[in-house]
Amino acid sequence: MTGGDCNVGPLVVILAAGQGTRAQIFGSWLHKGLLPLGDRPVLTRLLDRLPSHAHVVFAIGHLGDQLRSFVKLAHPDLHASFVQVERYSGPGTGPATSLLACRYLLNRPFTVTAIDAVYDETLPAPSGNWIGVADVNDPENWCTVRTDGSRVIDLAYRDPEGTSLAYTGTAHVFDVEPFLSGLETTVQDGEVVLDPGFLNLREHGLEIRRVAWRDAGNEQTYEAVRSTFGPETTAAGKTNDLTYLIGDRVLKLTSDPDIAEQLFVRGRALGDIAPAVYGCSGGVFASERIYGARVIDSFDPTEIRDCLEWVESRLWQQPKANLDPKQVRIAMRSMYIDKTLSRVAALLNRLPDLDEIQSINGVKCAGIHDLLKLVADDASGVLSGAVVTPIHGDLHAENVLVDQSGTMRIIDWRTDFGGLPDVGDLTYDLAKMIHTLEFSTPAMVEHHFSIDRFGDAVVLSHQGIRELAASRTAFWSFIRSRGYDETRIVIVDALVFLSMSPLYDDAIGEYLFLLGKVLLASAIGDTDRDGADLFEQLFPTR
Repeated sequence: MTGGDCNVGPLVVILAAGQGTRAQIFGSWLHKGLLPLGDRPVLTRLLDRLPSHAHVVFAIGHLGDQLRSFVKLAHPDLHASFVQVERYSGPGTGPATSLLACRYLLNRPFTVTAIDAVYDETLPAPSGNWIGVADVNDPENWCTVRTDGSRVIDLAYRDPEGTSLAYTGTAHVFDVEPFLSGLETTVQDGEVVLDPGFLNLREHGLEIRRVAWRDAGNEQTYEAVRSTFGPETTAAGKTNDLTYLIGDRVLKLTSDPDIAEQLFVRGRALGDIAPAVYGCSGGVFASERIYGARVIDSFDPTEIRDCLEWVESRLWQQPKANLDPKQVRIAMRSMYIDKTLSRVAALLNRLPDLDEIQSINGVKCAGIHDLLKLVADDASGVLSGAVVTPIHGDLHAENVLVDQSGTMRIIDWRTDFGGLPDVGDLTYDLAKMIHTLEFSTPAMVEHHFSIDRFGDAVVLSHQGIRELAASRTAFWSFIRSRGYDETRIVIVDALVFLSMSPLYDDAIGEYLFLLGKVLLASAIGDTDRDGADLFEQLFPTR
């Protein structure tokens, strides 16, 4: 819950108003407290170190609405209040300014901490007056503490002659008024800091407490901390969205709040074939966490077939209302031509010489724009051959889970298809399914691939060909049993790889582009060949 009686449980203030300009690893759209550490953000790891029944006061400013939305959706049981700090940047601002903004709530002893502090242990007990310290080698970068035993004598602000004990950003204040009155007195380097408040506490007894602390407040220190946590749930290289697993919830953060809203609306419409959706606000979307195995993980071709048949029965149904054919064609062009051209342009802007390669795995390839013009001219029926139905939009085998009861559920659905909110081209779902059976996500993000160059020719190879061969066979068997257009599936599959290419680092992007290009050239050049044969000829199972 939020708000309520501030006298319930230990009182903790989290200082979260600053702009975080030193740690904009993911760009300016993301609050510094929501940077990832493994599958959870900095903030959640901080909350884990607080008493479970604490009343947490957030001093918010920059991106405050995003942080508030995240707390409410990710931690719905947290007893929280939010205080808007009106001035949070420029001279005369700082941690003391934020604390003074919260003054009306600080009617009893409280613990204070910076939001970008990472603690490896539970914080010390909230009793007496103490400040948390840790050893550092660069006192000029910190507020350091001089002590007599455990008692605080003095503090030095960014002094090269300071001690090796640095204030870590956390403290407990028992004598509230002397502390707060001290905050109104001193500005250092344009920043209103907490030091004068601590100095006022010396006569009331101020001690140190050693804490297991790491700073995540700038890019260098954050990356050092980040490297010690497990893998993230967001694909490597992406910076415009993040996914977190917190308790029984999945949290998605996007740089575009409209996308989060659309995810919520579509999730509600999908019903029980998808996780329950809990809410959306400020670019944050929350849904139920499904505990189960991904279909891709079993390497079981029967499960691939079962998955396709299940989606067919539960999702791929003809829409109740007929759509204007012109509207459908506009959506097809938007997804298959306009998006691909835009994405390819973004990659070639980074790697301008990449399209000069003329041969890939023995297949002569025209320039990508010539190939895409052939698709746009619709000789292969990519634009005119749409099978319009409700779709998932990112239906690969990693986005279908099987829970302990054997029930399948879909996750990570697309918000729309070329502007169509509820339906799309069934072929797009099929292409998404086959693309991860051809080039798996682990092989991609772990760089289990190679590009061997021979002048203007290259040979591509990647791991996972053999392991997924039977699953690919099962996929194409299903396609043939339903009479779907195999060539069209391969072409859309190629467009998927091309569109993915600029979303990742240069090594992955280069491979995705070349893989998509050779599939496209092969499918356009030999429309009579079965879809399965195209990939297997290019990447024979060894």
